[in-house]
Amino acid sequence: MLPGYSALSEPRDGIPPAWTRILSICMDARGVAVADLLHLPSESILRRNLNAAPTVQLLIPNRKRDRKRTEYWKLEVDCAPRQLIFSHPHVQSDLWNVPDDFANMMSTLGPFQFGAFGGYILRPDVAHKLTQNLPIDLPGARNSFLAFFDHQTGDYDGWLTQDDFSYVTYEHEQKTFVDLAVNSFTCWSELRVRQQSDM
Repeated sequence: MLPGYSALSEPRDGIPPAWTRILSICMDARGVAVADLLHLPSESILRRNLNAAPTVQLLIPNRKRDRKRTEYWKLEVDCAPRQLIFSHPHVQSDLWNVPDDFANMMSTLGPFQFGAFGGYILRPDVAHKLTQNLPIDLPGARNSFLAFFDHQTGDYDGWLTQDDFSYVTYEHEQKTFVDLAVNSFTCWSELRVRQQSDM
């Protein structure tokens, strides 16, 4: 569980509809429901991990002034290798053009992070501002790259071209891009789950 939060196993008023549906079913089926909402294929490693998740619960901030603000609440899925922790969903933003599976995740379950320190999905407003400030040296790349995942190391995953959504990692030390050789958000998720297992 994240530090500074308390857990509740049942839904509360004001949480996103998808979270309410998940928290309204038996604990054993909650991880399966999360995998279904992410439209993960049956052979997916992430689906297998979610299906076996022993706990899916609501996290509420301990700080008194934040406890009643549902936009600060989170949905925690305790699955291997690290928890998936979803923040409040975001409506589709005009700020960015994103793949359908990514847009579905953002609008139903919300952006997620891998545990407390395993990196996290960026909000659209933060992603645009951050991308504009990255020291990108490659000609033309500044206008075509959009970060969506912060590794919390100075490196970011994103799309190099939004026409075909080429998935790359921006490496801050080299100020360059590494092709991730995946072609969907689902495949990107699988890649990062495997990486988290190796950490």
